[in-house]
Amino acid sequence: MFPFIEFQNFKISVYFVTLAIVYCIGIQYYFYRLKKFPLKPSIAADLLFVLMVFGFIGARLFYVLYQEPEFYVQNLKQIFYVWNGGFVYYGGFLASVFAGILFLKLKKQNIFLWLDVSAPVAALSYGLGRLACFFNGCCYGAETDVFWGFKFPHLHGLRHPTQLYAVVYEIGVWLLLLLLEKKLNFMKAGKGALFFTWLLLHGVGRIVMETLRDDSRGELIFGFTISTWISLILIILSATLLKLRCQVPHSGHTASP
Repeated sequence: MFPFIEFQNFKISVYFVTLAIVYCIGIQYYFYRLKKFPLKPSIAADLLFVLMVFGFIGARLFYVLYQEPEFYVQNLKQIFYVWNGGFVYYGGFLASVFAGILFLKLKKQNIFLWLDVSAPVAALSYGLGRLACFFNGCCYGAETDVFWGFKFPHLHGLRHPTQLYAVVYEIGVWLLLLLLEKKLNFMKAGKGALFFTWLLLHGVGRIVMETLRDDSRGELIFGFTISTWISLILIILSATLLKLRCQVPHSGHTASP
């Protein structure tokens, strides 16, 4: 756990520094992947900006509206104090996906091909991004006696390092996606198969992590966290779309879905 970099009288959040580095890596990786496909870099640049803005807003609003609504109703200015933390991944993910799809629709792009290009980038970025949570000491796991249990300074006992579990799992998913892309040629028809495969595997991994976590994640819904329910919905949705899209006849890269 290493939440701040201290320099004289200044403190810099390692959480935000890590996320900034991961975002830069994600941008470079995205443009590297883009070279393989007949897609315009100018559209990609605009798309990444849209994803960044709406992802940030969505992650913050989800936290404010769901996890700490009473506090922020009484302290409205605190909503804008983002340096104090308070973000929910799924809020950012859902907001950025909806905004990105709308943007690509307006640009008359093959949305499913763009999703496939994005899948490995999303997997790698999410995996590396969880390092920020580890350094910050949030999203920690329940107490455990396993030999790899981690001692967080602000918590009692050894804990499951669920942040690192997520890192390892998602990097494994990233490698699997690259293998599927190469061996099974998922990208050939631009059907979204690679993206929906990632979404399904991500949902499964997230549910497992949720069972091991012990941090506050808002009110439970029928005994489960909101992230567990969202993951379950995404698993069902991605499995259904994966089946449907793989039955769609090949229509080429350039056609708009």
